Amino acid sequence: MSDGSDGSKRPFATANLVSRARAKYRFLPETALPSDLPEGSVAIADMASAFGVTHRTLHFYEEKRLISADRHGLMRIYGTDDVLRMAVITVCREAGMSIAVIQEVMEKLDEAETPDEAEAIFRAALNLRKRELIVEMSQLNRQMQKVADLLDYDGAAELPHSHGGDI
Repeated sequence: MSDGSDGSKRPFATANLVSRARAKYRFLPETALPSDLPEGSVAIADMASAFGVTHRTLHFYEEKRLISADRHGLMRIYGTDDVLRMAVITVCREAGMSIAVIQEVMEKLDEAETPDEAEAIFRAALNLRKRELIVEMSQLNRQMQKVADLLDYDGAAELPHSHGGDI
């Protein structure tokens, strides 16, 4: 962790990064920003730990151009903007959005000219996901009802009664 000028450790969530996040990504809940990362550049291990993902997941997000890392020797290092992007990606993944949808959202957020526009883009993506979840819930409810009906079905009651024990 980086030390502040007073020698104390400066937590990520209380640093100037939060004010940048609120300005650019004010739609993010404060809890989306990990409190245990240093301000400034973040090593891959710290990034993975803070967001609860593997190094491979971060590499995958790089391949999909959702985030990008600089290099310090052999180590990948993420800047403030990529940490903020990772917070958005994490929130979207937790909401169940696909990588393709997240890519689309991030592209639109990159093009947003104002925080209001960025917030509208994010809310539109959340509303779309909410509608998708409503459809999925409806399908699951129909499937649950079908399973319940099948479990309640008493096929023996519908068998013709035979005489003499032959079926």
